[in-house]
Amino acid sequence: MHGVSSFKMNAEHRARIESCCDAVIHKINMSILWPKLLQREIFYPDDVNIPEWTNDLGNEDIKRNIFLNIRTRGPNAFVNLCDSLRETGHTEIATLLENGQMASDKIISKSHISNVQEEEDFEELHDRFYTVLKKTNTPLQVKVKKATQFFDDPAENPFVARYRMRSNPRGYALIIVNIDFGRNQSFRVGAEHDAENTKQLFTQMGFKVFLFRDLSAKNMETQIKEFAQKDFTHVDSSFVIISSHGSQCTDTDFNNTLITGTDGDKISCDSIMEFFTASACPTLAGKPKVFIFQVCRGEQVQCAVKRTVSDTHMSDYPNWISFPKQTIRNYDDMFEVYSTLSGFVSLRDTVNGSWYIQVLCEVFMNHAHSRHILDLLHEVESRLATLRTNINICQTAVVTLKGITKHCYLHPGLFEDDQAKS
Repeated sequence: MHGVSSFKMNAEHRARIESCCDAVIHKINMSILWPKLLQREIFYPDDVNIPEWTNDLGNEDIKRNIFLNIRTRGPNAFVNLCDSLRETGHTEIATLLENGQMASDKIISKSHISNVQEEEDFEELHDRFYTVLKKTNTPLQVKVKKATQFFDDPAENPFVARYRMRSNPRGYALIIVNIDFGRNQSFRVGAEHDAENTKQLFTQMGFKVFLFRDLSAKNMETQIKEFAQKDFTHVDSSFVIISSHGSQCTDTDFNNTLITGTDGDKISCDSIMEFFTASACPTLAGKPKVFIFQVCRGEQVQCAVKRTVSDTHMSDYPNWISFPKQTIRNYDDMFEVYSTLSGFVSLRDTVNGSWYIQVLCEVFMNHAHSRHILDLLHEVESRLATLRTNINICQTAVVTLKGITKHCYLHPGLFEDDQAKS
C-alpha cells in the first residue's frame, strides 16, 4: 500500500485549495478528473478511501472530501492537480488555484478581492452590496423597489423629453448567459448568478424575460434574431443582456467586440445591434433599446494609477441649424453598454458573478424607481470605480449612446392601470 508523502504540501498551496473549495467543487466533473488523479499518482488504486469514493463520484460531499484530501498528498500534488484539471477541461479552476485570476474573462476568488471603502455587515447594507465583495459569500439577493409615480410628464422638465414607459409588460428582455464551454474554453465559475440576478431584476421590474443558457454562436444569433422579430407594438422598450467569454476582433480595419459561443465560434456585437435598427425592427422604432455586453474585449489588464490633476481645454463648436424631415434615423434610441474597455478583460467573482452585472443589478433594483437609465448607468460606473483586486486591478465600463434624445425612466412595477386605480 502506498502511503502519503512525508513531505508536506506548500502551506500557500494548501490554503488555496481550501479557500476555493466551496466556490468550485460543484463545477468539477469528478468522474472525468478522477482517472487523471490516479494517473498522476496523487492517489493510488489501493488507497483506503478509494472504494467509498468511487462508489459515487458525483456526490458533492465525496467530491469535497477528495478535493480537500489532496492537501495531504505531498509537495507535488498541487502542481499535479492543476495539470489534471487542465487536461480534463477544468482550465479555469486550475488557473484560479495557481494565481487567483484568469487570462480571459478575469475570475477573482474571494480571497483576492479588496475595496477602497469601509465594509459593513451585509444585512445592513441594502444599497451598498458592492462594498462587501471581499467578505461576503452570499450572492446579491435581488429585490426591486417599485415606483410610485410616473416621471414622463413633459411639464416637469421642458428641456428634456421622456420616453413613454407605461406598458404592461414594460418591455421584453433577452438574457443569454454562457457558462459551460466544454473543452472549447474555460468554465465561467460564478456566472450562474449573472443569469439568476438579471432574470429576477427584469421580472420584478415588469418585463417579460426570455432567458437562455449555454448557446453556441449560431444558436445565439438565432435566438437574438427571433427576439428582434417579435411584435413590440404593445411594449415600450427592450433589453438584450449577454454574459459570456469575449474578445476583440484582430482585424485592424474592423474594431469590434466578439462574443464567444459555447462551441468556440463568435458573433459580433455590431451584428447583434443590426437586428434592432428601425428598418429591421420597425415595432421598436422610437423606443429605447438597451444592450449590455458582459464580456472580455481583449487580454489587457487595467491597473489603477495614482491620481493626478490636469487642465481641461474646451473647444468651441459652431451652431448648426437642423431641418426636421418626415423620416426617422435607422440607428436611434440605443444604449450600448460594455462591462469593460476595448482591449481589456472583464472581472468576475467566483461566488457572486461578474462585477459589472452584480453592481448593475444592485443599482437598478434600488434606484430605477426614481432615476432614469443614464443616471443609473452613471451610478453603476461610480461604484465599479471603487473596486480593486489585491494587486490593484480595476475595471472601466463603456456606455455609448446612439440617438438617445430623451430620459428613460423604467418605472419598475408601476403600470397605467395601477395609476388609474389610485
